[in-house]
Amino acid sequence: MTSVGKLLLVVALTACAFLLGVNGASAAGMIIPHGGYDTSTDACLQCHDIHEAAGDYVLLRWSTVTDTCGSCHYLYSGRYPSTVGGSFGQGEFSYNTPLAGARPAYDPKYSGHEIRSVLPTGNSIGARTSAYEVAWAAKDAAPGHNLQRGSGSFLFKDGKLDNAGYIPGGFDRLTAIQKASYPNTVPATSFSGTNGLFCASCHTPHGNFGQELLKTGASEPVGPKILSGKPNHSATALRIDNWDTDGSKWCKKCHGKRDSEAVDPATGAAYHNHPDIYCLQCHTNDSNGLSSDFPHTGANENLLQQEPDGLCLLCHKKGALP
Repeated sequence: MTSVGKLLLVVALTACAFLLGVNGASAAGMIIPHGGYDTSTDACLQCHDIHEAAGDYVLLRWSTVTDTCGSCHYLYSGRYPSTVGGSFGQGEFSYNTPLAGARPAYDPKYSGHEIRSVLPTGNSIGARTSAYEVAWAAKDAAPGHNLQRGSGSFLFKDGKLDNAGYIPGGFDRLTAIQKASYPNTVPATSFSGTNGLFCASCHTPHGNFGQELLKTGASEPVGPKILSGKPNHSATALRIDNWDTDGSKWCKKCHGKRDSEAVDPATGAAYHNHPDIYCLQCHTNDSNGLSSDFPHTGANENLLQQEPDGLCLLCHKKGALP
């Protein structure tokens, strides 16, 4: 190889290392597939198949984003996809006890695969974090945010009949990243793999390499949930300091009409809402303790901490009411 050729090779390798995030494996994303995107690991292959992708979106190994995340995480009390390209079964099982035939996340056994050892051991093949405490059959009856509704029309909790891209209390609709054109977006209903709300609407599967939600002026994330700094793939990145005072900023990325200063751009109508700093004082895990899975599921409608009048009396005390 000529000296020029060697120089070009070094430059190319350096650029690849930078783009893939050499430091990804040392940060919060140490656990594949939420990090480890560098030249010493093969984290990308945990979720993506370069040649035989089952889905129609970003070369996913499973048919939908939900199934891809579900290859490690329990969703709707179901099971992991039993085969590549498969879908969730209906059986329930206890934590750390996969059903017979359940398949773990794909392990290419190339360099860096040993990072998976930080995941649960023994007979567990999934991640420590699960989502959705309700069964798949009951998901449309659950008060929380429901994933992957599919095609057709649905009756939402605010009484609106619309397709899977509708956001209650939102000015916009659910979006997905446009194929081969990041960061441009298209309607989430454009692909079967993203039809409706999907995991990547709120979470970034790529850890801090994928612009997770960070604190203002800091490099550390707000929490360990790999929350996206661009929920619903919004153009402007969001940084907040804590949920108690700033959590509403994250919620309003989708539910913009709930902003206390919101004005409908189409009609000019103003929305007379409670101050949005109190979003997460009313909407949170229900007070009876039946659910700890907010905002995925909850025992009360509209993810309220309590049902009125109990909810109102949390702030509006007896003796001070009209």
